[in-house]
Amino acid sequence: MVTISRSLNLVSTPCPMNFALVKQALDTLPAGDCLEAILEAGAAGADVVESLSGLGYDIVSVDSRSENCIKVVVRRRSLSSQSVRPRRTGGCTKGRRGRG
Repeated sequence: MVTISRSLNLVSTPCPMNFALVKQALDTLPAGDCLEAILEAGAAGADVVESLSGLGYDIVSVDSRSENCIKVVVRRRSLSSQSVRPRRTGGCTKGRRGRG
């Protein structure tokens, strides 16, 4: 069983602010603690999960709460066990503008 240290409801929070708030909350937790985030279903929620995974956070679970939102539980790893991965360029695909 996972113990949740903090919970955020970000259903109406636009992308990429939802990712920034989740990351900020995770960075304040001690290693090994878990954060529960309620996010909009679809691309916005999927982008947050993918970005967190790419940064080395453990995605404990992703559950549909309803048609409109998902519950994501993320564990902050200890720095020594966190693998170094290339930084993703991108993040949220919603609202992106073309270059040039």
